[in-house]
Amino acid sequence: MEIDNHKVYIKIDEENKITSINSSAFLRDTSDWIQIDEGIGDKYHHAQGNYFSKPIMDDNGCYNYKYVNGEVVERTEEEKQAEIDARPPVPPTEMEVLQDYILDVDYRLIMMELGL
Repeated sequence: MEIDNHKVYIKIDEENKITSINSSAFLRDTSDWIQIDEGIGDKYHHAQGNYFSKPIMDDNGCYNYKYVNGEVVERTEEEKQAEIDARPPVPPTEMEVLQDYILDVDYRLIMMELGL
């Protein structure tokens, strides 16, 4: 029985954050990918869920890893917080706008009832 050796590949963005990971078992064209490792077993064959100790992205939508000087490095909490802080504010939803309007109308009615 032959055991397959699989290569692990990553994709990075313009800031070297790792945006994707996969293995040679699932990639036909690796021209836009960077090979970072190879080996035998699920860690290499199913790299998407097994290679890193954390998911590729955290609960805040920040990538957990970056590629620096040919090595994978975990991003610091400070780096990820700076990314979150730099995001534009999220506009309110229609429901939030409606709730604010209802509160304003209720406030005005109460003030009128009190004669203020």
